[in-house]
Amino acid sequence: MKFQKELARNNKVWQTFADDELYISGSYTPTRIMQDNPTYSKKLLQDINKYGITIDSQEVLCDNNPFIHNKFIKYNSKKIKIDLSKMNTRKVSQLSYLEIIFPKVIGDKIFKELYNSTNICVEIQTDLNGIKSNPSMKLLREEHKRKFNINAINLTCIEFTNSHTNETIYLRDTNHHSFKEILSDDWDPNDIEVASLMLIGIDNNINVNDIIRTILSIINPVISHTRC
Repeated sequence: MKFQKELARNNKVWQTFADDELYISGSYTPTRIMQDNPTYSKKLLQDINKYGITIDSQEVLCDNNPFIHNKFIKYNSKKIKIDLSKMNTRKVSQLSYLEIIFPKVIGDKIFKELYNSTNICVEIQTDLNGIKSNPSMKLLREEHKRKFNINAINLTCIEFTNSHTNETIYLRDTNHHSFKEILSDDWDPNDIEVASLMLIGIDNNINVNDIIRTILSIINPVISHTRC
């Protein structure tokens, strides 16, 4: 697959809001993405998809009174079930993130500019053998390893407290382990080099629109002056 050809197709889908499915997105279309994520800026997504191909993302969220549909829930993907009726504190929190593919020259520039960022954690993969992380990403991984006892970043966390024992249980709904296999056989080896970036807001004060604005300010300072 030629990257430039897929970039042009992807850009056209975003600009026209066609019902075509997006790259590596299952059944997702621009319309469905906006419906699932109402805080996203349509214009910012259209702008960023002129330069790269957005793969996955998530809104920031901190809900101290979420509605839980099921009475029982599996604990950390194990066959242990928790009776939610015994839990008196429920909280759902999500970190914002954006996964996107760029030509390598743009990806390298973004990683370099965000290397010392204290607001955005960033990882870049330019081949199947190596991933580079900025210090904020390394610190976030270490923090989540201590708090949740996992070797991953807990992007979506559901927190319960047992009213009788005061035990706090964290259910990990979405984790970031490593990149999807998007740089393997999908791209023509004779085509331009590509880079996959994962960008995560350091806390609940950073949303996806903030991440996209920051990227656009690095790629094209003219566009970033317009807030959406």
